[in-house]
This record gives sequence, structure tokens and C-alpha cells, in this order.
Amino acid sequence: MKLFQLQYFQEVCNQHSITKAAECLHVSQPAISNAIRDLEEEFQIRLFKREKKKLILTKEGAYFLLEIKDFLEEEKKIETNMRLLRKKVTSIRLGLPPMISALLIPTLADFHKKYPDIRIECFYGSSASLRKSLQEDQVDVIVVSGSDLDFENQNSCRFSNQEIVYCVSEEHPLANEKSISIVQTAQDSIVEIKGSSHFRHIIMKRYEDSKCEPQITWSTEQLYNKLLLIKQGVACGFLYRDIAEKESGIVPLSLDPPMYYDIEMIWMKNGYLYDNIQTFLSYIKDNICKSEN
Repeated sequence: MKLFQLQYFQEVCNQHSITKAAECLHVSQPAISNAIRDLEEEFQIRLFKREKKKLILTKEGAYFLLEIKDFLEEEKKIETNMRLLRKKVTSIRLGLPPMISALLIPTLADFHKKYPDIRIECFYGSSASLRKSLQEDQVDVIVVSGSDLDFENQNSCRFSNQEIVYCVSEEHPLANEKSISIVQTAQDSIVEIKGSSHFRHIIMKRYEDSKCEPQITWSTEQLYNKLLLIKQGVACGFLYRDIAEKESGIVPLSLDPPMYYDIEMIWMKNGYLYDNIQTFLSYIKDNICKSEN
């Protein structure tokens, strides 16, 4: 008795026809006929009888169908689980907020060059939503803002400590300044990125402490759009220094006093770490986290 014989038999039962079963399974009719004949010979029973040009199960055939039903369902479950397992051991689900992803892309590119067989799937969201996604096993690793763990069953390492700078176009009146106060920025039209709730929160806290309010007139989900608006002088905005310094046409200005932002990599403490995830964590720790500590 072989697995494919059981699958052929079950499909014939579903279709009441060898011809239709062959079409559904994309095999030849003789292949199905031979499989059923071999089963009948092996067990010395008849599985079908013909009535009015239709295949009808015998009592023995009906019993056999009932016996193999759970087995075939379990086989499908195993097949599905193994496909999911293959995806887990060959890919990494990485959660990133929009701006942090721009910082990480060069590192991901280097990682891919060294480990081309490991596939990286990027999932985007706010730091808060990604922390929840990690806890619910929707992602494997996240790189997010903050320095405190939300859950005791999580591990982390410091990824980076970024200076938050105020960015203006080259034609902006303040472009030649080395640093500015948060009060000076309150006169400008500002663009923010949707979903960067923690990033926005610490900036708004600085405005609140200085007893002034920003003029946030633009909101976008794309970092590219934010950069374009700043370059064209349509709006100003806050960015990480490492991002701003790589963009021509943008002038990054330090705040007085300066503002810094912790970024950490987090993964589950008690979860099973497949080799691909362990490889990724080790790579980031060795190449990024150590240099920041």
C-alpha cells in the first residue's frame, strides 16, 4: 500500500469516476486504474462495483475509505507543516519601522552577499505594533526604538544610538547654522512620517517642554516623500543624522541641546532559534551591536 494509491482511491470516491479523478489529479486514467487494481489485489477485496456506468463503492470499499480518511488528512497536515518549516529555516521575518529600515538596508545588503540562501521578509509598522507582532510570533526579529523590553521573555541588544537632527533645504534661512533650538523650528512647515509614534512622541515632548507647538502640515508613509519635500524646501523635518548626511540637498542641523534616539534589536528569549535566525542575530551583533557598545 502506497500513499499515492490511497490518494487516487479517495479522489475516485469523490468524483465517482476514474476519468474525472484523473483530470483532477493530472495523471493518466491507466495510472489510477492500476493503483485501484493493486489495492484490490493486495487486500483481496473489491473496492468498487459498476452500476449504470458509475463506480459505486462496495461495503468493503466504504470501510476502507473511512479507515484512510484520517490518515490522508494527517498526511496533508504534515505536508503543510513541513512547507512552513522549510520557510522558517530559509527565511527571516524582520520587523522594521519606516525610518529605521533606511538605516538597516546597507547592513541587510551586506548580510545577503554573505548568506545569499537566506531570504529576508520585511514587515513594516510602528515600534509598538512590531513589539506586539514579535510577541504573537508574526515576526522573528525586530529592530525598533527604545531601550526597555516590554516583555520578560524577550532578548535584545543595542543596535544604534542615533542623533535626531532637524533637516532643511540648502536654501532655508537657517541652513548655515550649526545648531538650533526647538523653538526656532516651530515657525516652519514640518513633514512627519505616519506610524513613527515613538519617534514623534519624543520630538513632541521637546516642543512641550519648550512651551511651543510645531506646524505639522505634511504627513506621509514614505521616507522618500519626506526627503523630497525637505529637499524642495516645501517642508522641514526630523531625521536620523546617518540618513540625512547621505542625502544631497538636505542640511542636517543639531538641536540645542542635542537629541538622541536608542534603537535596539529584539527577539524572543524562549523561542526556538532556527539556524538562519541565529546566523542573522550573530551577524548583527558582531557587525553592528558591538560597534555601538
